Amino acid sequence: METQEQSNALVLNARLTIQESGELKSQLLGALQQDESVTLDGSAVAYVDTAALQALLAFAQDARGRQLNWSWSATSEALISAAQILALADELSLR
Repeated sequence: METQEQSNALVLNARLTIQESGELKSQLLGALQQDESVTLDGSAVAYVDTAALQALLAFAQDARGRQLNWSWSATSEALISAAQILALADELSLR
């Protein structure tokens, strides 16, 4: 019998700032509560601040704690660059 792992996808907004971090946290928490693997699409991210990166980091740590798989389907240079500046690239699987 073959099983297929369920996955849900979350497309991130172009601007991820402290103003949007509450909504981002809600979306990430909602994705985790489905107990399925999560795929994040960060290809549209043009600007990301520390608050948004903290929300993403909390999501990644929570997913690992729940033993849920998560991955990026795509990322932007802005997202990768901001994570690298704050030394979060490895924690966020952004290389």
